[in-house]
Amino acid sequence: LLRSAVSLLRPDGILFVSTINRTWKSYGMAIVAAEYISGKVPVGTHDWNRFWSPDEVERMVCDVEHGGDSGSGGATGHEEK
Repeated sequence: LLRSAVSLLRPDGILFVSTINRTWKSYGMAIVAAEYISGKVPVGTHDWNRFWSPDEVERMVCDVEHGGDSGSGGATGHEEK
């Protein structure tokens, strides 16, 4: 999906990626509070195991930018540690 989105960018285009971080707080807020307590979101809408951490998103972007070599900087220009 990310590769497809990048392929649609114009040269020097910018792609913003947003996701819910996989933390215990996000589990409590997105799943317990939104789905079970408030009932504003149908139960089962969120799968906590599919939430991505910022590091995982950066690795995915690096993989797309560098054809699978995720250790060379990526969209943020930061080297992986």
